[in-house]
Amino acid sequence: MPSDKKNPSQEFEKALKIGRPPNIVQLFPNSRALIVSGKVIDRAMIRKGKAMTIAANGRNHMVIRGALAAAQRANAAILIEIAKSEGG
Repeated sequence: MPSDKKNPSQEFEKALKIGRPPNIVQLFPNSRALIVSGKVIDRAMIRKGKAMTIAANGRNHMVIRGALAAAQRANAAILIEIAKSEGG
């Protein structure tokens, strides 16, 4: 019996195509990171309901790695902010 669920990689490709802001596409044309606006995540969570996100200040690689691991474990979206003053 065929399933109505789409292939996760097809969903990811669709998200890459429509979810990345133009400035991110221009800055990182070959990146496959799904970098999207926080507004998009917020609107999607409101629409879904009973959703959560994790926010972290990405001051160093240990914080970023830990936050990514926590988000993956919780199946949650994550917002990582890097201030211009901290970006080097």
